[in-house]
Amino acid sequence: RPPRSTLFPYTTLFRSNVVVFQITRLILVLTLLGGGYYISRKPRNFKYYAVIIASVYSLIEGLRWGRGVDYGHYYNDIVSDLSSNYLFITKQPELLYKFWIHTFNFIGLPFWVAFIVYSVLLITPVLLICKLFPKSSVWILGLFYVFTISQSENLIRQYIASSFLIFSYYYYLKNNTQMMLLSLIVAPFFHFSEFIVVFSFLLFVYTKRFLSKSWHLLFLVALYLFCFFLWSSSFYLDVAVWLKSNFSFLDIGYLNSADEWFTEEHSFDNSEVVNQLNLLHRFVFFLAIIVICFDVQKKYSKLRPCYYLSYLAIIFKTMGGNIELYNRFHNLFLIFLPFLVGISILILRKRRTMYQYYILLSLSLIYILYGAFYREMFSSSYAFVWDK
Repeated sequence: RPPRSTLFPYTTLFRSNVVVFQITRLILVLTLLGGGYYISRKPRNFKYYAVIIASVYSLIEGLRWGRGVDYGHYYNDIVSDLSSNYLFITKQPELLYKFWIHTFNFIGLPFWVAFIVYSVLLITPVLLICKLFPKSSVWILGLFYVFTISQSENLIRQYIASSFLIFSYYYYLKNNTQMMLLSLIVAPFFHFSEFIVVFSFLLFVYTKRFLSKSWHLLFLVALYLFCFFLWSSSFYLDVAVWLKSNFSFLDIGYLNSADEWFTEEHSFDNSEVVNQLNLLHRFVFFLAIIVICFDVQKKYSKLRPCYYLSYLAIIFKTMGGNIELYNRFHNLFLIFLPFLVGISILILRKRRTMYQYYILLSLSLIYILYGAFYREMFSSSYAFVWDK
């Protein structure tokens, strides 16, 4: 058992420089957007731009310290080799996650190397998909950043598993069924919850006629509008009770305290002041994605699983708002949204459906600019490993 002094000091306030944090965030944003732009202009030089993007992303994200409430948990896993009885250690870890921690601990590298590896693992399949659709790169990378940056810093083990889901979609696009299935198999052995996404992914890949009729779009839109306008927080406790009574055999910590995770007690933001403009834009943006991309995925079948997985992300976000457990489910499916929107923008332009193209493009641009240059310039922690 390691000395308690090596574990994450939750009670310590770390010295950090907000300006340094915001400068590195700006560098990261400009690298992703600039790199995506140059990939779209010079796809032959993809490997050079990809190395720059991956290096900047992985170093900046990997060297962050205390990045979210779960960071200390995964830091403790590394420095303790899962051998401590300390409260904030992963209990009953999945097979591959346990193997990774033991292997890393045996090698003896500094803890921050592991977090750089996590970031490399996440950005690599994103760039591989950009290679397949270079003209979509700036949109894929920009939306990937604003959709995932905050939660990928916090939900670390979940996003390790999500990396393999992105790999699976890349191999699906490449018609490599064996590698697609292998990636899908690997994901839940880093985070058990990914079984939900794996099942959904396979369902949408192999069920060709699922919600394929044009009138089915009316159902999808109606459900989204119902969740936005009529879904009430009073439903959350009923859902929590149902989960605990029907899935108690899973013995998952979230479900054992589901009545808390599904209510305002575990909300990211209990403030009564809501940014109405941001809420309105997100409502319109999500509605546009549902309507416009439905037609695109009917014409380009490879977007089908991406579309319906993204739809689930939208529904969970709309139902849950800032409720913690809904956001956990939202983040399981969220990783597919950048690819759906980015590829759809490219296809709409090629098909010269300019009205839909400009709607989706302008809404995406606003979302990226707001998220990248305002919302994500602030964090719960501004520290880096040298502030430890």
